[in-house]
Amino acid sequence: MLKSRRGLLAAGLAVAVVGALGVASTMNAGAEQVSGDQGAAKAPVADQADAPAVSTPPAKLPWGDKPQRVRRGRDGASSRSLKAQGLQAASDHNAHTLDFAPKGRSTRTSVLRSEKTDVQPPAPAASPSTTTTTTAPDDSTTSPTTSSTTSPAADPTTAAATTSPASPSTSAAGVAPLAASSTPNAVSSTTPPVTGNNGAASKSVNFLYSVASQEQKADGLYASVDIKKPTLAKGEYHTLAELAVQTDDGSQTVEVGWNVDRSVNGDDDPHLFVFHWINGEPTCYNACGFQQFDGGAKPGDTLPVDTLKKFGIEHVNNAWWIAYDTNWVGNFPDKLWNEQGVDDFTYGSYFQAFGEVAAPTSTPCSQMGSGVKVGDPSGAAARMGNLTYINGPTVNMYMRSTNLVYGMSSIKNSTRSFMYGGPGASDPEKSSTDTVKPAC
Repeated sequence: MLKSRRGLLAAGLAVAVVGALGVASTMNAGAEQVSGDQGAAKAPVADQADAPAVSTPPAKLPWGDKPQRVRRGRDGASSRSLKAQGLQAASDHNAHTLDFAPKGRSTRTSVLRSEKTDVQPPAPAASPSTTTTTTAPDDSTTSPTTSSTTSPAADPTTAAATTSPASPSTSAAGVAPLAASSTPNAVSSTTPPVTGNNGAASKSVNFLYSVASQEQKADGLYASVDIKKPTLAKGEYHTLAELAVQTDDGSQTVEVGWNVDRSVNGDDDPHLFVFHWINGEPTCYNACGFQQFDGGAKPGDTLPVDTLKKFGIEHVNNAWWIAYDTNWVGNFPDKLWNEQGVDDFTYGSYFQAFGEVAAPTSTPCSQMGSGVKVGDPSGAAARMGNLTYINGPTVNMYMRSTNLVYGMSSIKNSTRSFMYGGPGASDPEKSSTDTVKPAC
């Protein structure tokens, strides 16, 4: 159990405030600057007496490559300009970030279906654009109080990717999404709420997932992930893609991925995010004890749209290290868990890769992934591929959707590569099934 929920949130808020002032704890990469790198200057090191000890970065990334300094764009560069220039990341200088914002969670035994929040999503950009280009992976600031609802998961924990009878709009090779009515009765539980401290009335947030998962022991997980720019509808919270490493009971979790979240990032571009959970309690986005590594991408950075990049999580040198593309991003030190009475979260027992949408309704208008339906003849649905365990067996994921809006399908019956997502309920004829009623 947490020593003190209030203490954890206070610590997290302190980190968030420090981050808002532009102060970050960093570790020197020791790599030479790449020509054109706009982020050459090292960030100052936070003066925190109780900061977790710095973990030594591994000599090689999870996929075996030697780390290389990330090629950065100018501050404030858009995801499309980064793609056009062949760059990997850029600092986001929007005047607004919110570290405490809604975040869903899927575990071996349940999924977080809903919670309450007073966060008010900012209005969308004037003309959000839709992207359908696909790069296929190889493999033919206050602390919150919310009530939440979880449902038992339908995940046979060690099952391979299985194919259910396909609905008319589900590809034959895919895995049909689970009907909402087939979900076991929800179980109410209390988890921390999410608040933007803006005085708004508390609202419900619904979380929808397309998930690949497996119960297994390994030191980490990495994958090739399509970075897309799905349309985030007005009044909805986020759309994202991520990898997650958990304990068997799901109470300890480390996450990395990209998100489109105007509350957190201030715009409609995809951004790098990290997140972690301690004893089943959420912390915050991109901070709350995360130790940044100098020379890599930074949590919150804008990422290039329509690119295929590797993301990874690995436990090594007394920390959970996060990797993106050609370098380490940083780590969550073991100390963050040790201080809350957790001494054995030094390897993963349950692994996931998934898309997630958060919205006030269970039939969101937001897109997931590329916004293209799984099984569309164009083949432009978003993908995650070549999922690989670090010091573990061959990946054998079980794949499913928890809803009727977004789809999920293995790629050529692979157990470690899949397509996911869809256009949302705004276009029911192109959603994962034909039974979704228009909500937009």
